[in-house]
Amino acid sequence: MDIQKKVEKELSTLNPYFINKLRENDSLVHFTKNFIINILCAEINLDLSYENINKSFCKNNNIDDEEKFNKYLKYKGMRAEDHKRNLINSKKILTFANNKFLKKAETDFLNKKSLLNLYSFDIIEFSEADMAHEIYFQLESNEINIEKLKLKEISEKYSYKISSVRQMNLLNTDSLLSEKIMNLKIDEFCEPFKFNKNWVILVLKEKKEAQFNEERKSQMVLSLFEEWINLLSVNSINQFLD
Repeated sequence: MDIQKKVEKELSTLNPYFINKLRENDSLVHFTKNFIINILCAEINLDLSYENINKSFCKNNNIDDEEKFNKYLKYKGMRAEDHKRNLINSKKILTFANNKFLKKAETDFLNKKSLLNLYSFDIIEFSEADMAHEIYFQLESNEINIEKLKLKEISEKYSYKISSVRQMNLLNTDSLLSEKIMNLKIDEFCEPFKFNKNWVILVLKEKKEAQFNEERKSQMVLSLFEEWINLLSVNSINQFLD
């Protein structure tokens, strides 16, 4: 039996009144998502040390005594056994996600690598095209450099604004801006271009290549898992929406 059929079968055993209350309170998808996760994790056997996992969790969340731990459980509306299950399930989810989505994560990484690199650059903004081109020609002829442009007396004379961006990926950056940045070499600047209401010159200062390390791999497989589990959750509740 595939996972969706199994989930639908398990969901069909639940009290209709309970399901309706979840739906009326906009909680049906959230409940179903966690319901599916518990079904999935029940099928995964891993040799895990709850004590070690919990020790790391408490350290990361500044929980250093039993009183704080009990307050955390009360705030979350959980019992200790629920907390234990959730911590162990988080490790099982990562194992499941690695097994199911690692190859796609590797492919996505290669396809998006240029956007995932970390870029540091300066943005010089002008309100007028003529002024932007005048500064560009001075940069091109080495009459001026980016450090001089940062001097207050120069910026006031030519009326522009410089802002610096440090180690940012381009995943959520405007496509035009991204394209300009990715085509620059270190210390290279682009010709002025219209961006929003201003004219802009970009100067690339540094590029740090993205690596498909353990942290990146975990982020990407978990993101793919999240997409998958959300879709499965939505599809699984169709039986309650007729």
